[in-house]
Amino acid sequence: MTAALTIGDARLRAVVRPDLGGGLARLDRRRGDGWDSVLRPLDGPETLPDAAFAMALNVLVPFSNRLSAGVDGHPVPPNVAGEAYPIHGDGWLSAWDVDAAGEDSASLSHRGAIGPWRYDATLAYTVAAGALTVVLEATNTGEAALPMGLGVHPWFVRRPGTTLQAPARSQWLEGRGHLPTECVPVTDPRAFDAGQPVPLPDAWINAGFEGWTGAATLRWPDAGGVRMDVTGADPPVDRYVLYSPAADAAFVCVEPVTHAIDAPALPGGAAANGMVALAPGDTTRLACRIHPFEEDPT
Repeated sequence: MTAALTIGDARLRAVVRPDLGGGLARLDRRRGDGWDSVLRPLDGPETLPDAAFAMALNVLVPFSNRLSAGVDGHPVPPNVAGEAYPIHGDGWLSAWDVDAAGEDSASLSHRGAIGPWRYDATLAYTVAAGALTVVLEATNTGEAALPMGLGVHPWFVRRPGTTLQAPARSQWLEGRGHLPTECVPVTDPRAFDAGQPVPLPDAWINAGFEGWTGAATLRWPDAGGVRMDVTGADPPVDRYVLYSPAADAAFVCVEPVTHAIDAPALPGGAAANGMVALAPGDTTRLACRIHPFEEDPT
């Protein structure tokens, strides 16, 4: 098993960990004569499952976030100690195979099984022109159609004064067990509206947003920032999850996801909330681009 793969160009480098859920251990940009972290670097556990929550980036398959009551009548057991519900599928807790690796790209694959899902996943990382592209695909290898979902979970560096712009239409408020309770417009006083660049919340936030434009920009005072764009998805993606526990946290997560948190249990069920019913042999896809900048592109 290959423990680490470093890919990059003169402006950006990534360390891929096939053994740690296929995620990234770090993503750094060239700044002056040195390197500067774009994503919180892995510093600590080097084995799963402990390392899963310490990564720079995770990939989420065959679902994102928490499911409170399984899917389509199938139970899905909790998969992380201390969590009441299954979270993020099994891809982020599994070793991936390396299919190809070069100076600026790496391709991985994983045969997954959690709850009723049986699937094959592929993951491609490419660095070009100082930007990282992540492409995640999953194919249903089971015997029945099942709702499936994908997500990319970057842990961006949070500096004092960091602002976020990620326009969306509405936000799911968080209740007990980190599950959504009510979907409200971002103009609601209880919601967080990042339609324009705004400071990150000082207090805990762990919420799903709907009607997203597919673009998010974090700006760091005196340090440029980073833009993330969904560059392709089947079906299209207009949701993200924002997670940050406190103002002094070293990270903030802005996660493109294909479906709402706990989608099968929400009004209308899984399909109405973004999960796609994949027939055997069908594939779903999510791709995004992470582009650090010194001069604000907007």
